[in-house]
Amino acid sequence: MHSDWFDSAHHKSAQCKQKGLACWQAGFVTVVAVILALILIAGGIAGYIILSKPKFPVSAPPLVLTPDQTSPEPQASSADETAGWKTYKNAKYNYLLKYPQNISLETQDPAYVLVDKQIYIAVSENNPLNCKGDCPTIDKVEDIKINGLDAKKITGELGRVGGTIPQKYMDFVIEQNKQFYIMTIYELKTNTKIRYDEERIIGEIPEAELKLFNKILFTFKFLE
Repeated sequence: MHSDWFDSAHHKSAQCKQKGLACWQAGFVTVVAVILALILIAGGIAGYIILSKPKFPVSAPPLVLTPDQTSPEPQASSADETAGWKTYKNAKYNYLLKYPQNISLETQDPAYVLVDKQIYIAVSENNPLNCKGDCPTIDKVEDIKINGLDAKKITGELGRVGGTIPQKYMDFVIEQNKQFYIMTIYELKTNTKIRYDEERIIGEIPEAELKLFNKILFTFKFLE
């Protein structure tokens, strides 16, 4: 059997020698075709493996609010800058917060507190995300944490409704015992003088006020 195979191969080799270059080219084409076929098969197998892998949605963890910033990147807090601040306790709605000695805090109703004529702390049974009618626009909603408490960060704009001056706002909303604790900072202070019929280009909330707002938020906690 071995001898028959050898004789056949020897015969084919002799034929190739006679045909010369044409025989060599035919053999080369055959080898190239085999290599290309192997590459295509290997590529198809690899593609099938990659595409058949299950895909799972990746959810981002909630942002962590720190006393020094509003950006999504958490940073470690330095020395306690609120050590000499005043403390406001709201016995009806069971919370406290601190604020600097040199700014105002006004309240005629425990459900509404105004700090520095720019920051509101309101308590309501209504979720601001479900507002209907003449409501502020909502540009973005993020899940965050404030002192370990789950909260929503809402940013948007106020329109010219009911005498309101068009401006930016930022809400932090904490739900507790079926109540919504809504802490809001506006672009403008309540004593800003602008005519109602005056056209106004909406700007940004001042950086210094945002930093103060964040520090006050960081002191917010529920009473035991």
